[in-house]
Amino acid sequence: MIRAKYKSYPKYKQSRVVWIGELPEHWQFFKILWSYKQIGSGNTPTSSNESYYDETGFPWVITGDLNDGIINDTSKHITKKAIIENPSLKLYQKNSLIIAMYGATIGKLGQLNIEAYTNQACCVFGTSNFLSNRFTFYWLLGLRQHIINLSAGGGQPNVSQKIIKQISICIPPLPEQRTIASFLDRETARIDNIISKQTRMIELLKEKRSALITQAVTKGLDPKAKMKKSGVEWIGEIPEGWEVIKLKFISTIEYGLSQPPEKRDEGTALIRATNVKRGTISDVDLIFIDPRDITERKITYLQEGDIIVVRSGAYTADSAIIPLEYSGAIAGYDMVVHVNKKNSTDFIAYSLLADYILYAQMVLKSSRAAQPHLNKEELGTVLIALPPNKEQQEIAKFIKSNTGNIDTLMKKIESQITLLNEYKQSLITHAVTGKIDVRGLANE
Repeated sequence: MIRAKYKSYPKYKQSRVVWIGELPEHWQFFKILWSYKQIGSGNTPTSSNESYYDETGFPWVITGDLNDGIINDTSKHITKKAIIENPSLKLYQKNSLIIAMYGATIGKLGQLNIEAYTNQACCVFGTSNFLSNRFTFYWLLGLRQHIINLSAGGGQPNVSQKIIKQISICIPPLPEQRTIASFLDRETARIDNIISKQTRMIELLKEKRSALITQAVTKGLDPKAKMKKSGVEWIGEIPEGWEVIKLKFISTIEYGLSQPPEKRDEGTALIRATNVKRGTISDVDLIFIDPRDITERKITYLQEGDIIVVRSGAYTADSAIIPLEYSGAIAGYDMVVHVNKKNSTDFIAYSLLADYILYAQMVLKSSRAAQPHLNKEELGTVLIALPPNKEQQEIAKFIKSNTGNIDTLMKKIESQITLLNEYKQSLITHAVTGKIDVRGLANE
């Protein structure tokens, strides 16, 4: 699709590198080591030494500051004392290019718009006689997966300076590099702007969905219903005939596995916190285990209609009802709610997603420590506005119908965002490897 939209160069030659293929006849192909005067890193001053860190100090880049863009400031700053007592710290000049070498941020990029120091997880490119750092930025961005594939290590992937220095890079003439970089600056900004608008649309739809659920599970479906005080500030008034009750009185709550065994390529699905996405179960990064490996431990098998609630970490208090396809799966380090037969599981599941429970109760209870955590005793004390069973079923049916349209639209937008990101990545890769000729297009 990319090559069909743009013209190719008149003549090509073989790069003799499989993942590059052909490159324009007048381009060169050198190792990064031969192309830069300075490739370096930094250090981390002892974090327990408060005299080394100050909000008004010198900018100090960590990999969390790298977000594939321009760096105008850093999340942490170091003092002059830290610099003096840590001689391995180096000051890098404006326009220097940084790539993350370790862990979850491996391959992330940043370009300095300030002078700054870095930690040891950053590899920094200074100046070059052959390369524009902006072109190199796009080269590393376009070929990121190749760089990640070069990573080594056990639990945490890493790519060393030695490996980075051996990476070969296409080198057009400098003026052409600047033309390609300008073209990509403009085109990627256009794509990012569209993605930003689409992302904002999803946020608005989520807010609409949340408001719809909260209104339905606290006020019911009849706008003319006679109301009464609930006796709970964050719930407000509820329809007459409703009651406010603790979750533990209408359900039983169990813990899932605290220490699951080694994962397998197949077997019984293990539902973890990362699979729970505000009302749905995601199969992204789903792992499997052999239940025979855990016969001596308590196992919570999930059944259709159970509600799984995240117990700790970044996703604390997220919840979802278990669909039929995951019946028989094992609960990971989470909690499982079994609603009694006198009440609608769907209604309770929607209620746990409502603002008056999710934020005013569960998130609040879980944030008592630095690491969010919610235990089953706390979950059991959550207060729920509860109508009669028949009305619960009617409300759940209404919510399912109306949120279904919102969910469909969100999935469509998410799919569009995925395609835009794929197009952006493909455009960068094609431009920096010479598969398309963008000369003359940079200022259009």
